[in-house]
Amino acid sequence: RRGAERSWLIKTIGSLFILSKGVMIHMEVWLQLVTSVGFPIAACFALWYYMLQLLNEHKQELSEQRQEHREEVKALRVSLEANTEALIELKEYIKNGAN
Repeated sequence: RRGAERSWLIKTIGSLFILSKGVMIHMEVWLQLVTSVGFPIAACFALWYYMLQLLNEHKQELSEQRQEHREEVKALRVSLEANTEALIELKEYIKNGAN
């Protein structure tokens, strides 16, 4: 019996790893986990799963923010280069226009 419980637990933990990639875990899996290992351990698994979901969402948000920042910096660089060229032209105009 102990060996069967351990193998079920290993399969369940393996399915949690697979299911943590964006698929919702079914309630039956949680109920089986609670009945086989107890509520405290099942609660730890539930919190772990929740934390993974939050971490994945946070990574996605950071990736989107980084991309937006790259685009903003690129636009700022173009604007700064145009302003630099304008200042150089203005300097030359003032220098040559005074003569």
